[in-house]
Order: sequence, then structure tokens, then C-alpha cells
Amino acid sequence: MMTGSEDQYHQAILDYNEANKGHPQYEFWLNYALSTNLRGKYLVDNLLRFTYSLKRKRLLDIGSGYGGTCIAAAQAGARSVGIEIDTKLLELARINWQDHPDLSTTFYQMDVLDWEKVKTLGEFDVITCDNVIEHVAVPERLISHISMLLGKGSFAYITIPNAFSINQVRCDCHYGLFGISLLDPWDAAIYLEHALGQSSYDVSVYYHLEQYISFFERYGLKTMLINSPRLEGQIGGILQLQVEELKREFEQLLGSGSVPPTIAPKLETVFDLYTIQIESSIFYYDRLPDGSAKKRLSGILERSYVEEVWYVAAFKSKNVPYPYYGLKVLNIGARKLKSVVRKLDPLIHGNK
Repeated sequence: MMTGSEDQYHQAILDYNEANKGHPQYEFWLNYALSTNLRGKYLVDNLLRFTYSLKRKRLLDIGSGYGGTCIAAAQAGARSVGIEIDTKLLELARINWQDHPDLSTTFYQMDVLDWEKVKTLGEFDVITCDNVIEHVAVPERLISHISMLLGKGSFAYITIPNAFSINQVRCDCHYGLFGISLLDPWDAAIYLEHALGQSSYDVSVYYHLEQYISFFERYGLKTMLINSPRLEGQIGGILQLQVEELKREFEQLLGSGSVPPTIAPKLETVFDLYTIQIESSIFYYDRLPDGSAKKRLSGILERSYVEEVWYVAAFKSKNVPYPYYGLKVLNIGARKLKSVVRKLDPLIHGNK
């Protein structure tokens, strides 16, 4: 049963989304907003894998949205701070916070890329950034600011949508459009306006995980990918079926008129390159003998094309050990991937 203030937040979200009724993503956006406190609690539970307690720790949530992470962190004992550039989201977060007035939570309107303002917040023990990085104009600058805001021995927890996963290509998490995540922001904006009549596309450039990891390392952050592989031994067959289904859906899309004529050739090109890349990887995988190389490639393929979100922990000090909770470290960068591919050829075709 909701308290009066929870009713206020619920009603505020309904009012905020009233203009979105009829949009294919309406239910998704509505449920996302209403579940903010539950999602915040889940995120804080993940933080506790890396620290025994949040009590008296300073936590910064970048792109705090509806306020769920700040509220959950404060409930766990943290002194939480949320920064948000969108004034309406900031207002909704404060309405949400009214149900928890005794918690140590503060919200500021602030652009994380404006270092002169952000640095006034001081250092933090923990920084969270949940599904925000893809909306920031310069992701590398965001990561550099995260590094500068972290105290020695502290860490950040960042969730990053994988625009190249099959399910995101089929139906991206922001607009529900097939293939839009494969396009650059300018072409994506044209596609969005044609398909849904929406003129504002608020996603910047998507990067592959290896590129994000290189940014973290450049600014002194040692990374750990929390996602653990689950499809070892099945990945080839699963990906092949998914790609075949994706191709059929793409042909239907082109015939539907949903893609503007100016964008269709570009989308067709990037989609063909995308599926060729997956099928080439499957070709290598299927011809590898069972062993460590095949197991490693299975993890890479799952990370690249199956996982819809990457969960990354980034540690400020190189002296901070990885936690001992049995989480597998999957920090395979682009150079290691190339090394794996080089080793595959003699295994597949025989030594020459």
C-alpha cells in the first residue's frame, strides 16, 4: 500500500508521461520511472559486492534521473548526491525523495561535463552512472571526470547498454526501433522522426566495450566486467538462429516503409556488415577444437552479441584488489581479441 507521498510520485509520473501515450515505448518508459526505487535497491546490492558497507561513504549518482539510486544508497547509510541535467527529472526525483525526508540525499541540477561546477562537489568514495553514458555528448570526458572525482581506493559502477547485441539491434531500449542503434546519431535522428514523428534523438555515439575500457584505462581506472558467460558450448548455434531470424525481420522492415528512403541504403550497409561479422565469428568458433581458445572465444561472442548491458566496476587505485566473491574478470581488450583471432587460423586450417 502506498503512502500519500508515494501516491504523489506515482501521480507525478503518470502526468509526466501523459504526452507519451500512444508511443510504442510508453509502457516501458512508464514502468521504468515507477520502478526507480526498486532498480536503485538492486544497484546498491551490486555495490555491496565491492565494499562491506556504504555507511558514511559519499556516493555520487551521475544522471540521477528519478532518484532511485540516491534514495537506496542513503537507506544503506551513504551520504548520497545526485546530479541531473534535466530539470523535469530533477523535480520528479525530489517528489520521490519527499517520502524519505530523513535520508541524507541531495540533488543538484548540473552537467557532468562542466568540470568547473562538478569539481565543487568534492571527492567521492563511490560513483554510480546507470545507463547514462550513451546520452553524454563526450563519453571520454565523462570518464575522465569520474576518475578525478574518485578518491584513492574508491570505485565507480557504470552500466553501459550494448548497442550491438542482437536484441538491441532488433529493438533498441530507447525507442524500440529495429537497427537504429547501428546508425550514427544524425541518421538515427532522421529514422526516428520518419518512424515515430519524434524530432529529438538524445543518444550520442555508441562504442564497443573495448573502446570504453580503453577510456577507463587512459584515466587511471582499472576495470572489471561483472557479466559472467552462461552460454559456453551453445553460443554458435544460438547466434546462428538469431542472425537468421534477424535477417528475415530486416527484410520485412525494409518492405514496411518505416525506414526513410534516404537512410535505407545506409542501414542496409551497416546491417550487412554487422551480420557478416557475426557469421564470420561463428565460422571460426565452430571449427575450433574444444579447449581454452574456444572457451575464450565463446565468452567474447556472448559479451559482444548477447549481453544487452555491460556492468563495469572501475577502481581508482591499482593497489585495490579485486573482490573475492567469485566474480569472473573478463577484461579482454581489443589487442587480446586480435591475438585470439591470430591463433585461430592455424588451429582451423592446420599449421603450414
